[in-house]
Amino acid sequence: MSDKSVQTVLNVELDNPVPVGNNYLSEIQRATLSVIYGNGVKAKKTLIFKKMYSDESKAETLRDLPVFKAEVYVYEHVLQCFEQLMNERQDFNDKLWCNLIGYKANTLIIFEDLLAQNFIAPIRKVLLDLNHTKLVMHSLGRFHAMGHVVLQKGLLNKDDLNLHYMQIDSPVVVHLLSGGIKLLSQVMESDWGAEWRETATRLAEQEDKVVEKITKLFEMKDDSFQTVAHGDSWTCNLMFKYCPYDDKLPIAVKFIDFQNTHVNSYIFDIITFLYTSVQPDIRRKHYINILKIYQSALQSTLATYDKEENAPTLELIMAEATRVEYFAVAECLTNMALTCADIDKPFIVENLNFDYHIANAYNPEVFNNKVFKDGVKDDLKDWMERGLF
Repeated sequence: MSDKSVQTVLNVELDNPVPVGNNYLSEIQRATLSVIYGNGVKAKKTLIFKKMYSDESKAETLRDLPVFKAEVYVYEHVLQCFEQLMNERQDFNDKLWCNLIGYKANTLIIFEDLLAQNFIAPIRKVLLDLNHTKLVMHSLGRFHAMGHVVLQKGLLNKDDLNLHYMQIDSPVVVHLLSGGIKLLSQVMESDWGAEWRETATRLAEQEDKVVEKITKLFEMKDDSFQTVAHGDSWTCNLMFKYCPYDDKLPIAVKFIDFQNTHVNSYIFDIITFLYTSVQPDIRRKHYINILKIYQSALQSTLATYDKEENAPTLELIMAEATRVEYFAVAECLTNMALTCADIDKPFIVENLNFDYHIANAYNPEVFNNKVFKDGVKDDLKDWMERGLF
């Protein structure tokens, strides 16, 4: 027996490593195992358990989203293809994901504990600064390049993965989009002051349009640069490792929660990240340079795999961002409010079981949060002037 193999598990202790408001599709626990290795040495080993909700009302809410089956497929097939590419071309860059340890169909997935490798989850309500943003954008470029290559090589077909959750005909999507826009317009009308009443009225008119508009933006064009997209690239699905002599400087990142991974344009991951998780003034001030970092990483990684000629230019990336700008509006006005929310329960999953007119899943307090209000006001004025809503 190998000295490094676990011979006996003496004890298992469970704790909840994910704060309330950081995860909505499952329950996360860290398991600390007291073990004996093959050489007789006693040690502690930690693993991450992701479990289906034990609360039946929450589990029923998410029945339309087969998140466990989808994530296991990504780890067992998609990310294995990525690793195969890296090994074949001796791409010695860090993997952008953790290792899958095991799973029980539709109920439990077990992962390595990234905390044991000095990766730390960022504080959700603290939107990310420029250094974090640059690192994530560089890493998305690498991830999307590998996703494009596996599609080009026929190692994966677009139909092997589910659609993005916003393309699914589900009450959950209506709650997230229509419910969020409706509640925001009401809070803006009542609490933001007279100068925002016209904006509130215009937003309210989007309630019955937003789902259809967003769905149409996800319709793929045959000539577009398509890739495997993470699908939910916000703060709580990122973990960072920091410089040993500067604990504010991130040097590596891992993506987690591949529950919504799909094939589509790369732009949706970019927009989701920039408009939910980055300090808005950083996004606005450094927008072009941020996209340059993404484009450079995408192109250089494609070059590693002999597909450099497929890389979209910076101009094409900016045009694609403009094409889906209404998606940016929806992400910023709904999901960013949850990211920076400074309350224990910014979102009530159980309320998704009801019509959002009866019980909105958003806590209205998230739309009065100073960080959210100060962050979106300039964008709202710009979007209003340009007639985006």
